[in-house]
Amino acid sequence: MLFKFKNLGAIKDAKIEMGNLTIISGKNNTGKTYLTYAIWGVLSRKLTYATINSNFFDAIDKVTLASELNAGLTKEVDLKILKDNFKAEFSDRILQYGKQMNKIFDSNEKTFEETSIEGSISDEEFYEGLDSIYGEVKGSEGFVFSYENIKNTSFFKFQVEKQTKEIFDKDSLEKCLDFIAYHIFNQNLFILTAQRDALHLFKNAINKKARYTIRNGSNDLDKYALPLESQIDFVSDLNKLSKYDSFLKDTILINEIEKILGVKYQIHYDSFQIQDANGVITPAFMASTSVRTLADLHFYLKHIVQKGDLLMIDEPELNLHPENQIKIARLLVKLVNSGIKVWITTHSDYIVKELNNCFMLSNDFAEKEELMQEYGYTEKDILKKDDIRVYIAHEEGTVEEVKIDKLGMEKTTFDEAIKRFNEVSDSLFDILG
Repeated sequence: MLFKFKNLGAIKDAKIEMGNLTIISGKNNTGKTYLTYAIWGVLSRKLTYATINSNFFDAIDKVTLASELNAGLTKEVDLKILKDNFKAEFSDRILQYGKQMNKIFDSNEKTFEETSIEGSISDEEFYEGLDSIYGEVKGSEGFVFSYENIKNTSFFKFQVEKQTKEIFDKDSLEKCLDFIAYHIFNQNLFILTAQRDALHLFKNAINKKARYTIRNGSNDLDKYALPLESQIDFVSDLNKLSKYDSFLKDTILINEIEKILGVKYQIHYDSFQIQDANGVITPAFMASTSVRTLADLHFYLKHIVQKGDLLMIDEPELNLHPENQIKIARLLVKLVNSGIKVWITTHSDYIVKELNNCFMLSNDFAEKEELMQEYGYTEKDILKKDDIRVYIAHEEGTVEEVKIDKLGMEKTTFDEAIKRFNEVSDSLFDILG
């Protein structure tokens, strides 16, 4: 997925092709969070690119297809005809939402009046989007219409499985096709903002103010940027969300955060409690900042995430010891290898270097197996070159793509600071030694 930005906060000009793992680094106030919020906003369901009226299925003979389905036949239909239409619609919707950045950031219209965003997807991404589409439509007229993509193809299998209405007609088919069109490439997103620790501390105060405002009939309610509102909703609905299982439920990743921190999380009335290694239970407000910071990621992975989702994390290193930053980096690689797309912004040299290590393990060399065993790496810790995209946001408003060779990233945003730090340390050792 390719995005082009003009005049987005500190970003003057940027071109970003997202990978299965996208890393954005850079100094403070260079626009990393703006990029994150903007992409989340245009892809999120709150500003979804509605496809229902886009006439995607005009090339299908709906009368004939409806008649065949009405007769009880199972039909395979090649949806390759949708590709060009959908790609054009996707690009147009991104362009239009690029003019609505003030809604995403809850700001004055003038703040983003010069902002523009362009977006496009490749043919491969279109077909990848089709792979996850399957299910059924239960019509009010009394039919059950099932649809399923035939994996790694553009073909769909259509069937009317149940029918109480006499005729499954063209109108019935169009309703079902509109439903499918809406879900094509309607990617689920989850964002962890940099404010995630505070949300668990002040959730009750936020909700109390909202209830007071509604009770008194005032419209003067504090608003937040949409990504932050989304996370507030998530935190407020933990009790309800905990009733679901993610696709990771039978994997070791389900408890990875608890393993890193040495605690157990449990839900208690839309909040969480933790149990330490000694069995002592602590409410959220008494938990350590690291435990609060990673709580939402734990609950998302345990109860919500599905294959193909996009997980966006603003500074995954927040409040974490360097050792745990390294563990989080390995977890991110495992998530990518499980089929989850990951976007991070980071100031952590530890995370970047560990991701670099995971990438270098994709090379073939004689001592590879022994080295992996010695340091506890598995095949799921290996990061492939085609999966990763790395960018540095610069103070002058540009975003540079970092080249990657067999030794990993050719440069990082930390190189100059580390070089200067080492020079000062060497000088002091020479003088004092």
